[in-house]
Amino acid sequence: MDNLSVRFDQLALVPKLIPIFREVYQEELFEIELRKESRNFKQKEERESKQKSELKARENTVAN
Repeated sequence: MDNLSVRFDQLALVPKLIPIFREVYQEELFEIELRKESRNFKQKEERESKQKSELKARENTVAN
């Protein structure tokens, strides 16, 4: 959850703060990236597994 609040008159400062925040929260951002990659990898494996099982089911149907 992001609790950052910015007044409209200070909105132009936000792009200048992004590099600072990235440096300060470098470890957290790295962990988030790792979790994202892990989730993507698991989803890819699940899709491939599902496709293989569907293919086997079709092959079994055709063979019978």
